[in-house]
Amino acid sequence: MKKIKNKGFTLTEVLAVITLLSILAVLVTVGIMRYFNNGKAEYNNKLKNQLVLASKQYFSEHKEELPTTVNGKGYAYITLPAMQSNNYVNKSFVDSEGRECSPSYVYVKQRANNPSEYDYYPCLICQDKKGNKEVYSNSEEEKKYCNPENWNIPTNPDDPTTPDTPVGPDNPAQPDDNSKCEYDKEGEETTITTATMSTGIIRIFYVDGNGVEHLVWPPEGATVPQTTVTNIPAGNTGDNPIYMEDGNGNKIECDESTQPDTPDTPAGAPVCSFANVPSN
Repeated sequence: MKKIKNKGFTLTEVLAVITLLSILAVLVTVGIMRYFNNGKAEYNNKLKNQLVLASKQYFSEHKEELPTTVNGKGYAYITLPAMQSNNYVNKSFVDSEGRECSPSYVYVKQRANNPSEYDYYPCLICQDKKGNKEVYSNSEEEKKYCNPENWNIPTNPDDPTTPDTPVGPDNPAQPDDNSKCEYDKEGEETTITTATMSTGIIRIFYVDGNGVEHLVWPPEGATVPQTTVTNIPAGNTGDNPIYMEDGNGNKIECDESTQPDTPDTPAGAPVCSFANVPSN
């Protein structure tokens, strides 16, 4: 009886199997990468939608307090930190890669054919710890308005969509000479009598001897920034410097008032108080 010899795979067959498996592995990898990339793109688009929704609400309530108003200019911009400070969006705002998106803003453009209506262009800008930025733009319009260098180039002379001098997140509006902050002291009580910021006050705080900032205003839960604030009791500030800050990060140190007595609150002026200000 003849023995049947076991026939092994030939080299050609082995190579064919390896090639087939390699092709399948590439296809699977490409599919997985496409799935993850689509997921990341969808996540970042959701962030942009959040920016637009928040900016519409913010703009409708604070139009006149923005760094550059639409009236006579045709545009405005709303920064993510300003919306975060007023609880329009979450404090944690990171992209699909986990990068912080604090440089983000929304460009608001007045429609030429209907000045009462506006278009909103979200500029989702995120950066890593080294400061490297990535701008997420899905259209040519977004790319245009997400670059402040383009803002002083009008696309239509009859449509004033941009100012003569661009003012944006990379070149923020500065407080004018009318911006001032004064306070009076009486015993352990420090009262901020006047706080006026041309570009809109976001917060008032003092810095203790250890360099730690303590919030004085707005009160807990407040969401509306003020252009002018008067008579804010600010106990326990001691001799520490007091500052006010706008949505652009501009800070002005308060000066002690030369008035002998704390002035009365003007009729109809907002009076903002707070409780439990931390002591030194």
